[in-house]
Amino acid sequence: MRIGKRSALLIVCGLIAVGWPSAAYNQEGRSSLRVNGTVVGIGGRLAGRSAPFSLIVNSPSSVAQVRELTEVLASGQDALLNALSKMDAGRVQIGTGVGVPANAIIVEPWGEGGTKLTVFYQRNLSFYELRYGTRSQDYPIGYAEMFLDRTVTALER
Repeated sequence: MRIGKRSALLIVCGLIAVGWPSAAYNQEGRSSLRVNGTVVGIGGRLAGRSAPFSLIVNSPSSVAQVRELTEVLASGQDALLNALSKMDAGRVQIGTGVGVPANAIIVEPWGEGGTKLTVFYQRNLSFYELRYGTRSQDYPIGYAEMFLDRTVTALER
């Protein structure tokens, strides 16, 4: 079975996240943010299934890092993937696994005192994707947006 481009996009982008934040401290003693919630699959083989998720924000991406990613994007996806691989802003965990590093986490103000988190990470490609040459292997970068209300402690920018 081949996954079409539209289905792959639904799998990658078709997740709804509902979370609640909690403050914690990382190994360096700096305050970090942990957002826990539930991911619900909307389309494809994950339709209707849910799993717990956690986003751990150790250090939001700086303005200089965001500018670098924007400039590198003009050179193509491989250049962007290379630049992302050198960044580490936190961790994304879905289910009970260890998760993957959140390479870039962009923090922006949103709504009436809320916070918008935009997360970019290197997506793990499954054996199935690689073996059967599915189109989803053409999308090695994961992307998520989370909108947190004003009850969340402000993050450093």
